[in-house]
Amino acid sequence: MKKRKVARKYDRWSRWYDIFDMGGQGKQKRYSVEALKIEKGEEVLDIGCGTGAILGLVADAIGPMGMIVAVDISPKMVAVVRKRYLSRKMIRAEEGDVEALIYEDNRFPKILATFALTSFPDPLSSLKEAYRVLRPGGTFSLLDTGPPPRGPKRLKYQIVRPVMRLAGSTHIERDGIALARQAGFKLKDVKRFRGSLVYCATFTK
Repeated sequence: MKKRKVARKYDRWSRWYDIFDMGGQGKQKRYSVEALKIEKGEEVLDIGCGTGAILGLVADAIGPMGMIVAVDISPKMVAVVRKRYLSRKMIRAEEGDVEALIYEDNRFPKILATFALTSFPDPLSSLKEAYRVLRPGGTFSLLDTGPPPRGPKRLKYQIVRPVMRLAGSTHIERDGIALARQAGFKLKDVKRFRGSLVYCATFTK
C-alpha cells in the first residue's frame, strides 16, 4: 500500500517536480557526482531517479561508451526521464522497486541516490539492495536532507521537518548515514550544505 501511495504521489508531481528543486541543488548535485569519481565507460545506477535532473552530469562523466541505469517506482517519472534524454542512448530509465532490484549481485561500480531516501517506504531495505548490487570496492553517493549535527542549525531543522512531512510525506528526520552503515556500507566522507540540512555522504563496500 505504501509503495502504491508513493508511486501515485510522484506520478502526480511528475510534470512540475523540477520547479520545486531547492535553490543551490545544482552545486550539491555536481558535488555528489564528482564524489563518485566516475571513470569513462563505467556503468552507474541511480536509485529513485525522479525526473533525472542529475543524469546529464553523470552522462558527461561516463561518456558515450558508459551506461546509466535509472530506476524509479513512478511510471510517469520514468516517462519524463525517457523523454528528457531521448537523444542520449547511454541513459536507460526503468520502472522498478528499489527494495527489490532486478540486477545481479556486485554489478555496478558506482551508485547514487539523490533526494530519494527520505521518500522510500522502507529506506533500510532499499539501502541493503543498493549494497547488494554494488561491486566490492565500489562507491555509493547519497545526497539528501537529514537532521544536522547539534547546534543552532537544529532550530531550522525543527521548523522545516513538519512542513516537509505535510507537503510531500518526506521524512527528513531519517538519518541516512546511520541507515547506510546499518545496511553494510563503510562511510568515506560527508559534506554538508544549506546550513547542514543537506548532506552528501560517500560510502564504499
